[in-house]
Amino acid sequence: MMDNDKPHNSSVIKKQQEARNLQSDLECVLLALLSSKYKFTIAKPQKKAEYSGQFIKVKNMIKFDDLNFTFHVQKFFMKCSLESISLSLKNGLTQKTAKRRSQAYKRRLALHLFEDLLLEDGFLITTHKENREGIIGDVTIYKNNLPSFSKNDIQNIGPVIWDFLNERLGSSLQVTIDFSELSCFLNTQTNL
Repeated sequence: MMDNDKPHNSSVIKKQQEARNLQSDLECVLLALLSSKYKFTIAKPQKKAEYSGQFIKVKNMIKFDDLNFTFHVQKFFMKCSLESISLSLKNGLTQKTAKRRSQAYKRRLALHLFEDLLLEDGFLITTHKENREGIIGDVTIYKNNLPSFSKNDIQNIGPVIWDFLNERLGSSLQVTIDFSELSCFLNTQTNL
C-alpha cells in the first residue's frame, strides 16, 4: 500500500507517464513548427521530471515580422495560473492541490497557445482525449486539412527535438533558439 492507502496500480502510472510523454513530444514538434516564424528563449525548469518527458519552459517569444514585440510567455502563464489557483481555493481545494493542478493547467495552456499561433499558418492539431495528465490516444497535426504528423511521427521527432533543446541549454539557465533553428527536424515531412 502507498502512503495514501490506495493500491499501487502500475498500469495506471504507466498510462499517465505515456500521456505526459506524448504531451511533451507534441510541445517539441509545435515549437519546431513555430520556429519558422518565432524565436524563443527557453529556460531550465525549476523542478526536474523523474519519470516522464520534461516540458520545455518557454520564457518568451519574438515573432519574425515584429522584432520589437516580445510575448512574455511565463508571465502570461503565471497570471493564468494564479487565477486558476484563486478559483480553486474559492471552490474549497487546499493550497497544495490547487498548486499541483495549476501545473497541469500551465502545460495544457502552453499547448493551446502554440496551437492557436499555428492556426494562422493552416495547422490544426486534433487529439483523441486530453486531461490533466496529458494526451491520451491519438493525436494528429494537419496542414491545410492534410495530415502532416501522426502520433507515431510526433513520438519519433519530439524526443529528438527535446534532446537538442536540453543539449543547447546545457548548464545555462536560459538560451535563445533562433528563427528556423528547429525546422531541420521537420524536413522529412512531405505535407509541409
